[in-house]
Amino acid sequence: RCATAKSNGRLRSRAILSAQASGQPFESEARHRDAHGNYRWLLVRAVPLRSEQGKILKWYGTAIDIEDRKRAEEALRASEQRLRDVIGNAPVILFSLDRFGIINLSEGKGLDAFGVKPGQLVGQSIFDLFHDSLGLHANARRALLGEAVTFVTEFNNQFFEIHLIPLLDDRGEV
Repeated sequence: RCATAKSNGRLRSRAILSAQASGQPFESEARHRDAHGNYRWLLVRAVPLRSEQGKILKWYGTAIDIEDRKRAEEALRASEQRLRDVIGNAPVILFSLDRFGIINLSEGKGLDAFGVKPGQLVGQSIFDLFHDSLGLHANARRALLGEAVTFVTEFNNQFFEIHLIPLLDDRGEV
């Protein structure tokens, strides 16, 4: 957050004062109280107009109301947190692989069965981690080629129903 105050009817902030002292253009997000007493988020940008000798003659700036964007960002953060909470407490394992079989997401309470924490498997190859599971290897390869696969396998004396669903890009590639 940026502390703001009015001086001679103009919006002033630490970012503005710092830019004026340095003479460099700036961009800053700041909360500002409007004429009705309500706080709004503004995106403030300013650039100096200089003389031929480089002296700053005046500053030109804009202040754009970004309140809707800030509210949308906060709603997205809250939604992502709810999703993390649900997945993190569900007795499942949610994982994602890149096209080479490298794990880029591992979440869910089901990871407890493997003695790992959420995110701990990220960056590792599913083929290296489960080198003893030929069934998992074969099915993962099928999924990486674009086929949806469902199968049951056993790990650590527990049975898991695994659904591998390829996500395709605009060109239909995994």
